[in-house]
Amino acid sequence: MTIKILHLITGLNTGGAEVSLYRLLGHMDHSRFENRVISLIPVGEIGEKIRALEIPVTSLGLRPGQFSLAALWSLVRELRSERPDILQTWMYHADLLGLLAAKLSGIQQVVWNIRSSNMDTSQYRKLTGLVIRLCSWLSGLPRAVIVNSHAGQEFHANFGYHPRSWVLIPNGMDLDRFRPDEDARRSVRAEFGLDLQTVLIGMLGRYDPMKGHPDFLHAAGLLTRSGVDAHFLLAGQAVSPDNETLKALILEEGLAGRVHLLGRREDIHRLDAALDILAMSSVFGE
Repeated sequence: MTIKILHLITGLNTGGAEVSLYRLLGHMDHSRFENRVISLIPVGEIGEKIRALEIPVTSLGLRPGQFSLAALWSLVRELRSERPDILQTWMYHADLLGLLAAKLSGIQQVVWNIRSSNMDTSQYRKLTGLVIRLCSWLSGLPRAVIVNSHAGQEFHANFGYHPRSWVLIPNGMDLDRFRPDEDARRSVRAEFGLDLQTVLIGMLGRYDPMKGHPDFLHAAGLLTRSGVDAHFLLAGQAVSPDNETLKALILEEGLAGRVHLLGRREDIHRLDAALDILAMSSVFGE
């Protein structure tokens, strides 16, 4: 018997949760599982990749940070029409909206999915903090809550989450794709006019308060001023030359000509393999 799963996710632009959903769908046994994906906001580049797997992807058409009764009712109609065996929701806004819609449409098997280890709600819209608080109050209603780290489970339990069942599923990595690669090391350095002896330090992630780009650039400035001849590579959504905040920080730290802002890239595995040091300066959430 085929199990029908409807995945509800906040958005489908490039990000950790979105890529995890894409990888999951690409490796599921399609003879056993029938999948469909609904995004709260317009479908992004990961949504198009999921469509390429011949999996239906639609959107409720919300703007980021927006909630509407019309979108809730639209989701209720979808659930009543599809009658999935499982509603799998991804991230806070989808968790909350999915649970409400499931209750209104009679869907019993709802599973939440938490993708962060902690959250500093002061860094986001007030609505986000309210959504997380509501999720904590309602967390006993889903069949289970999936987390991808022990830290995430501990933080959310302390925040007030009290699910019937916690399920820990760590993130998986494709070690055939993410591996040392001397060709990548050479080609990336050639792309930026660097010789093979230049130390290349990078951070790969979207521009977001949790990622700590100012801390990374401050550390890069300290290292450069100490006499280390290094270059710094940053890639991710909005981490691009038109980001005025990053440009100002680069100048402030004396890093002009040493920082390469690449924006969103499709060759993250190649960039990763070219680095001497991969840094994570996240201040919360990861």
